[in-house]
Amino acid sequence: MMGLFSRRPEPDTSALGSAALAQTLAGGALVPSGCVGVVFDQGGRTRRVPAGSRADGGEHERALCFHPGPYSADLMPFAAAPELGLRLIFGVDSADPRLAQQRFDLFLASEAPAGMALTDLCALLEAALQRELAQGNLALPPCTSH
Repeated sequence: MMGLFSRRPEPDTSALGSAALAQTLAGGALVPSGCVGVVFDQGGRTRRVPAGSRADGGEHERALCFHPGPYSADLMPFAAAPELGLRLIFGVDSADPRLAQQRFDLFLASEAPAGMALTDLCALLEAALQRELAQGNLALPPCTSH
């Protein structure tokens, strides 16, 4: 039981930036250093919360935080040729001050409201890459190698 002035336990965010890309935060939890907090409502509207601030949301809002990276993923562009690989090094987000809602925030609100493991994002990227290559919408240059 928590007393009137006791502090809420902060979530374990140690996996952020390595195994976890994003994770949920309890209302009022502190956004960890090096991370970005996102609060979103049922309508998909989002707002950012900077590191070191509390992710306070309203009654029908959810909060999560993400680590911007960098990350590395080994993707298999062709399922029939697993020996051909593609190493992707990426950062998740850099805020665009011209936009009220950031694209990655909207992705999290619609696709990962409970958080996302890095392996899950890599699986989505690999499936999209394979689909676009199979449909002829994307071509890898001849020098692409693992």
